[in-house]
Amino acid sequence: MESEFEKGRIRPLQEQHMRVQKSTFTRWMNVFLARVNDLYSDMQDGVLLLRLLELLSDQRLPRAARGRTRLHFIENNHRALTFLHSKVLSAENIVDGDRTLILGLIWVIILRFQISSILKERSARSALLLWCQRKTQGYRGCDVNNFSESWRDGLAFNALIHAHRPDLINYDRLQPKKHIANLQNAFSVAEKSLGISRLLEPEDVDVSNPDDKCIITYVSLYYNCFSRMKAEQTGSKRMLSFVLETERMKSDYEGMVSKLLAWINKKITDLDARNFPNSLKDLQSLVSDFKYFRTVEKPPKYEEQGHIEGLLFSLRTEIAANNLSRYKPPEGHQLSDVQRLWAQMEHAEHRREQALHDAMIQQEMLEKLAQRFYRKAKLREAYSQEMSRVVGKEDAEDDSLLATQVTLQRIGAVGTDVAASQDRLAMLINMAEELVNKGYHDKASVIKR
Repeated sequence: MESEFEKGRIRPLQEQHMRVQKSTFTRWMNVFLARVNDLYSDMQDGVLLLRLLELLSDQRLPRAARGRTRLHFIENNHRALTFLHSKVLSAENIVDGDRTLILGLIWVIILRFQISSILKERSARSALLLWCQRKTQGYRGCDVNNFSESWRDGLAFNALIHAHRPDLINYDRLQPKKHIANLQNAFSVAEKSLGISRLLEPEDVDVSNPDDKCIITYVSLYYNCFSRMKAEQTGSKRMLSFVLETERMKSDYEGMVSKLLAWINKKITDLDARNFPNSLKDLQSLVSDFKYFRTVEKPPKYEEQGHIEGLLFSLRTEIAANNLSRYKPPEGHQLSDVQRLWAQMEHAEHRREQALHDAMIQQEMLEKLAQRFYRKAKLREAYSQEMSRVVGKEDAEDDSLLATQVTLQRIGAVGTDVAASQDRLAMLINMAEELVNKGYHDKASVIKR
């Protein structure tokens, strides 16, 4: 905003513009304060400036000093300038009645609080000009290119009014060359029928180079007026639209809650199921399914729960803002119902995780036990075959008695060795019984072996 101020300081204002600005800015201030007679002298003590900034900013500023000395005046104006973060002029400039700087200061305030607050896109000036161009487009003889000469003949002011209230202006009867009459018509209609304060006089505008700051200030009042009028005109339509929208939001909320509750209930049933397979491979597949639920299925549903909460909050906020009765979801569709059931699902999830963990340990243990069983069974089978071969071996000696004695000795040795291996065989049998009793998936093969 200070760049606008500096620009005005570098290029001294013409006396005519200063006169019009003083009149316009005084009237503008009276819209808020209603007690400004002479802009330069009334602002010297800083009290009006502090009050104006409080009203425009809706913020609490430091209380004005009560004294009536120059020192008190400087202190008050310094507080106002500190609030504006202005470093271009000093409090002494205002107390001394520097006309150029005081007008520049008021323009900075108008830009910051009157114009920038209503049109935030682009710069305040260009945004307001674009709004005027759109509203006056197509009107005969109306070509708005700036905030100076484009307004001199008064057609632009009349076109703005006609674009919003065609019942107030007979635009076709306006004569482009009758500047004063056109301006008087627009200003009078704006003041009497629309309540827009008359900041300008026709003679202030019908000059070779109308002051753009004064016209911008005045046109911004048109923008405010028509924005309020549009809001009032669409009030009933908005209420109908609001009712329809709230009904849609209620339907969306209840539908989303129903679907989410159905999903949660199904998942609780699935998670509580304990018909686990008795093979490690199939159990690993089940663990993979559980991981998919936890990492892929569940997170979007958790986000959906957040969307439901947000939807209900928005619904209740909109209803409260329009002073309607508070919305209460149907029985079983409260947020507390969703949260309670979600907690139950998470408990079921925890239980399933523990059950799968225990089942995996059991299956891994049985798988290792089975591997040990088959390995030891293979050793026992090899040993049995070797002993059978030794017992069944025929003696090549001719002496049958001697052959018989050798065979008996061999059988005795085998018997002694077999007796010594009974513990290993018993261990093998115990392993087989444990696999069978604990439901090893291939217990039939174990029994056969």
